[in-house]
Amino acid sequence: MWVDARRLTGALDEGAAPLSYTLFRPESEQVIVVHMPETWAASTTLWVAKVLGTTLQVIPIRISRPVPWSAWPWAGAALWTLLTGGVTALVFRLLEGCRTAQRALLDERARAGGVVQAAS
Repeated sequence: MWVDARRLTGALDEGAAPLSYTLFRPESEQVIVVHMPETWAASTTLWVAKVLGTTLQVIPIRISRPVPWSAWPWAGAALWTLLTGGVTALVFRLLEGCRTAQRALLDERARAGGVVQAAS
């Protein structure tokens, strides 16, 4: 059997981090094809195991792709953190303002009640 792994992965092999894949025999786990491009420091590696072929001719494949630090959306995460922090600070100030106004209202009622009681 001829397996052209480049046709299996095609466009997925392009981009920031190329794929590594291994085809092997299911019964003996003997490796048929290995494609391991040069690797670099990655924050994590994504991988999947899949069975190619039919029930009569099973060919398992393991595919992995390193995800380098440069692929993570740092600007979006920083913006999200700033926006979330800003909204949290705004809500905290609004709640603190409501508590201050409520305390001032209760103090004013107590003062008014004292004036009414002293007058009577």
